Order: sequence, then C-alpha cells, then structure tokens
Amino acid sequence: MEMEVPGKLGAVTEQPTVLIADDEPGARTTLEIILADSGYRAETALTGEQALARARAGPLDAALVDVSLPDLSGTEVLTALKKLDPDMVVIMVTGQASLESSVNALNAGAAGYIIKPVDMDELLAMLRSALDKRRLERENREMLRQLILLYGVGRALAQSLDMEPTFNDSLEIVLVALGAEAGAVWVCDLEGNSLKLLTHRGLPKADFERVRWPEPLDGMCAVELTTAEPVWQGASRQAEGETTRLELCCMPVRAGGALKGVLGVVNPRQGRSFEDNRKLLEAVGGQMGVAIENMLLFQALQRAHQDLRETQAQLVQSEKLSAVGRLVSGVAHELNNPLGVVIGFAQYLSRVDADEEMLRIYQHIYEQAKRCSRTVDNLLTFARRYESERVRTDVNETVRASLELLRYQLRVHSIEVEAELDPNLPPILADPHRLQQVFVNIIANAYQSMAGQGHPGRLRVSSGTDGDRILVSFADTGPGIAAENLPKVFEPFFTTKDVGQGTGLGLSISYGIIQEHGGRIRVESQQGQGATFIVELPLIVAAEAQPPTPEEQGPSLECLRGRRVLVVDDEEGMVALMERIMKSAQAQVAAVSDGEAALAEALVGDFDLVIADLKMPKMDGPHFYELLRVQRPELARRVIFCSGDTVNPETTCFLTEARRPYLNKPFTVEELAVAVQEVLEE
Repeated sequence: MEMEVPGKLGAVTEQPTVLIADDEPGARTTLEIILADSGYRAETALTGEQALARARAGPLDAALVDVSLPDLSGTEVLTALKKLDPDMVVIMVTGQASLESSVNALNAGAAGYIIKPVDMDELLAMLRSALDKRRLERENREMLRQLILLYGVGRALAQSLDMEPTFNDSLEIVLVALGAEAGAVWVCDLEGNSLKLLTHRGLPKADFERVRWPEPLDGMCAVELTTAEPVWQGASRQAEGETTRLELCCMPVRAGGALKGVLGVVNPRQGRSFEDNRKLLEAVGGQMGVAIENMLLFQALQRAHQDLRETQAQLVQSEKLSAVGRLVSGVAHELNNPLGVVIGFAQYLSRVDADEEMLRIYQHIYEQAKRCSRTVDNLLTFARRYESERVRTDVNETVRASLELLRYQLRVHSIEVEAELDPNLPPILADPHRLQQVFVNIIANAYQSMAGQGHPGRLRVSSGTDGDRILVSFADTGPGIAAENLPKVFEPFFTTKDVGQGTGLGLSISYGIIQEHGGRIRVESQQGQGATFIVELPLIVAAEAQPPTPEEQGPSLECLRGRRVLVVDDEEGMVALMERIMKSAQAQVAAVSDGEAALAEALVGDFDLVIADLKMPKMDGPHFYELLRVQRPELARRVIFCSGDTVNPETTCFLTEARRPYLNKPFTVEELAVAVQEVLEE
C-alpha cells in the first residue's frame, strides 16, 4: 500500500520492514498488529538465530529485539545485526530494565530502549524518529559522497589543460564514486558535428567506438553497448567469446548550451540503474563541459600564440633574407671588380700572345675566374627579387646552376651528386629565377637531411619527359620522412628541423611557385629509405630564338677605331684593363677615377663614348649622369654603365629609369663589344 512516511517529503510506495524478535507470543502478536496498522511491514522471529537468519536473507529497516531470548542475549543479537547493516534501526525491548543494560545497549548501537508493557505511542514515536534520523544520515552521507565526487572531479579537471590525461583522471574518480566498472568520455569535434572517443575504462576501446547515439541527444539516456570481453552478469561470469549486451548510461556534456561531449557509465556486475544519480551526473557533466570549453579556448590561444610566433619568425627570416641580400650585394661588388680584371686580362693576353703554352695558361685563368663569376652571379640571382616573367628556359641549365650554387655544401658534407639530365629536354616557358628558388630549396633540404647521418650521402638528380610534362626528380639517401608527416610537408610553417634551423616556409613557397607554373610538386618517402621530390612542369615549348645573321655574328671593337673614349672607374686594375682593350682597338682613351673628374673631362673633351662605373668616390654614377644629361645631353646618350652591384634596389631602379646599356661585372670582351656597337649605332 502507498503511505506517507513521517519526516519524508511526498509519498513513497515502499513500506519500512520491521523485524520483531520476541519469544513471548502475546507481545509478538500485539506488536505485529500495531505495526501493520501503522503502515509498517512486520515480520517475526522467535529466537536470536532466527532473527539473524532473516537479516541475512534480505534488507531490514528496523528490528525490535527482546533483551532475553532463548538462545542469544538481546545484546548479542544487537551486535550481530549492526555488523550486518550498520544503518539498521534496532530498538531493545525488556521487562526488567536496569541503567547498566540500557547504557550497554545504547553503546552497542541501539536506537532506543523501551520497557514492557510497551507504550505503543511511545514505541511508534521512537521508531518513527529513529527511521527519520537514519534517512537524514543517509542523505547527508550521500550528499557528502556527491560533494567529494564533485570536488575530486573539479580538482582533476583544474589540474591541467591537457585534455586526455585530465579526463582520464576524472573518469576514474566518477567510476569509483558510482561503483561502476566501465565508462568512457567522448568529445565533439571543432565543428560540433561528430563525437570522438577521448578516454575509456573497463572495456576495450572498440566496444565504446561501436556505440550509436540517439538523435537528438538532449538529456540523460541509455544506449546499448555490446562486448565480448568477459564481464560479470548477476552472480556468474560471462564465458570467453560470448557477446553481452550492456546498458550504457549517457549524460550529455554541455557548455553555453552547446554539446561538447558525452559521459558514459556502465555497471555490468550489478546491472543497476543510474537514475538516482541523475542530478549528480548532470553536475559532473556541467563541470566537464566547462572544462572542455576552457581547454578548447586554451588550445585556440596556444594556436594563436604559435601563429604569432611563426609570423614573428617569418618576419625575422624576411629581415635576415633582406640582410643577406644586402651582404651579397656588397660582397658581389667587391668580388666582381677584381674578377672583371682577371677575366679581361686573360682574354686580352690570349689575343696578343701566340705562345701555345701561355694560351693554355690564360685559358685556365679565364675558366676559373668565370667559375667564380658564375658563383657570384648565382648568389645575386638567388638574392634578387624579380617580378615573375615567363621566358624561354632551359630546365637542365637551371638545375645545373642550382647545384653549382650549393656545390661547396654538398662537397664538404661528402654528398655525391649523380646528375642524369635528359640532353633532349626542350626549352619551356617558365620563370628561371623562381624555378631555381624551388630547386635550391629541395637540394638544400636534401643535403641537410643527409649531413647528420655520419656517413656519405648521395643525391641523384634526373630530368626527362612524361607525355606532356617535364619531370625533375631529386632523390636523396637521407633518413626519409615519417608517414604521418608526408601529408604536411608542403604546409606553411611545418618543419621537422630543430628550433632555429628552419621556418617551415621553403617547401610551402616552392609548392606555390610550381602551382603558378601549372605544375605540381610531390614527395615519395619511407622512413629510413630517403626521400624523392618530383617536380612536374607543363611541356610548353618556347619559341626558338632566331639565329644571328652573318653580319651580327662575332661582335668586335673595330667600330672604336679612331674614336675617343672616356673610362670612369675607381678600380686601378679595371682602368688599366680598359685602357689596353681600347688601345688595342686603336681608340683614344682618357681614364679618371671619380665622378667629379669625369664630369670635368666630359664637359671639355670631345668624346664619342663614356664607360662609367656606378659606384665611385666624390660623385657616383647616377649623379654624374644626371648632370651630364643636363649639360651635354648628346654625350649622355652615349654612356655605358658597368657595375658589380646590380642587386641593389637603388641601382636597379636607376638603370630602369635611365634606360642606358649596362654591363654586369665581370664582363667579357665580347659583351663589351656588343654594348659598344649598340650605343654607337644609335
């Protein structure tokens, strides 16, 4: 029957069960009737052993125990009952009370002591009060348990912002507190579209991954979970390999009204329901939701901080590259002047000395000086910023120039280069400077990966065609790339190098350059077996340059015969070389070493041609040209500039605006002859 238990809010459908342990039939019957009429379920026992047997058979709410039983004393029964259930309400009943026996009973855990003949109102009041007290104690213990659980979960969640270990600890605390044997936590992806298993306990990961969620997942619900893992079902253990269906209690984890994850708990041993713990699970879910939100915010902050650091690194790298460009410009200027003298004199002497042995020596000097010149030119090309321009490009030559640029690094790190370049590769329309940037980056990555291995490496470079595409491959014998990193090698800022060894931008920029050319770049690699980068370019054949006419072939300085030439250069060696070349062409030459002296000579002398350096003391080339253009415009139109520093932006800008021929130092006699013919023919 439904009754309202005194002291409780609302009606309950379960009657408190009270055991009457008394060997007097009259007293036992009277108590049984009174208790039944008062809404209790009364059961009886004639002896102490009967009372204990009943207590072992199932739960009891209270017991009325006579002090004098045939087999056991009331105190012995009291002690045994409290051992079975410390929460059981036990009231002692006696016909011969003493102060000592009352104190002993209360010390043993009795809720009260009543004397026969029993005052039923007093007994019912005592029983009702004791049961209320037990209920309040249980509620307090449950509240304390929940507070301890919430505190433990909250503390675990606050210990770290690292999601997986934090939720490992939190889940363990929840399972222990609820007496559950298995459970898991799922978290939503960034878009909130799907749930991903974060951590689990008690059952294999695959069992939890098979869970299918109801739609929508609004509140606490139960879903089916199947497992072949041996678990307890009732009093028996599941057999190996047998599939068991379990009930998984799932609590949505929310923050700010949005689903952040799911807390799932299962107790296969008892198969108990967690409905009584709904509010507790909701509180735990709320804590977890806030923690997930905080962790996601922290991860976003970390990403933003990392992006800022990478951007700063990019700016630093950009500034470094700018500084390198300025350094290269200065070094090139200092090297190109003496190289120009060496190359020029080697050519000059080879023309005036007929001795074969000396000619071979001059040729060696010329070739080695040109080799130095190519190295400087490659450095200038790599440092110079170009507007992208598609021109007729020899891909093989671009590969060779890239290898030459890094020849020293490859040699000192004992890296053998095998070049198998298709000699029939047709020229294509491409930007050679940007292609060289790509090739240099790939080669540099290759030698850096092989340099730390402690043994010689090998770089195999090959080129060829495949249908309508040109393929250039770079295969190294380095440590290779891990499988998980292969999809990320072309992402901006991704690098496997040590801190300070790279920005992770080289391959990303290379990827963009090749895409701009309508091609693609890919990588093939296995850990420990090296890496192969393959560049594919569309085979767009460039129009073949028109061969020179017979009249245009073989430029010479014959046009200088009888002409007056003003040479302006602060390098003594270059002045001496130009004087010899001009005189050998039967030209009249005047040489000065600074801009002021050059302007003074140009204003009074009758010169047919001026060859001027751009960087000079007292007055530089641009200033000299501007004054000459104002005072002698006809002579300004017959000026040829030469410089070893064309990478400087100011120099480039001036030469573009002046629209005058210029020679990059070091230049050959043939290049000088072409420029002279162009100016004099104007």
